[in-house]
Amino acid sequence: MKKGLPIKAFYDFAESIKMPEKRLAAIMNVSARTISNDKDAQKTPEPLHGEHLLKLIALFQKGEGFFGFIDEFNYWLQKPFWNSTEQPLEWLTSPTSFPIPGLKRF
Repeated sequence: MKKGLPIKAFYDFAESIKMPEKRLAAIMNVSARTISNDKDAQKTPEPLHGEHLLKLIALFQKGEGFFGFIDEFNYWLQKPFWNSTEQPLEWLTSPTSFPIPGLKRF
């Protein structure tokens, strides 16, 4: 029997990257209410959402390592690309749009 990622990981991650839970849920293409319901029912996230969360965790770890601080990485994610209005943060809504080298699919 597979266990899956505990829902607590979502809340711990949101806090550690200083991102509102609603925003993190939106990035993961899941409603904040669904996340809250999963927490209340002590359920694990859907496998796709769990995988997306794991990729986001890995990405933010790399980003923090590169920029030195999570706040700097968050600032960069919200800064529009040169000569564009698009932000890197917009690319995080699909787990396939940002493959993480060395992270294997489960």
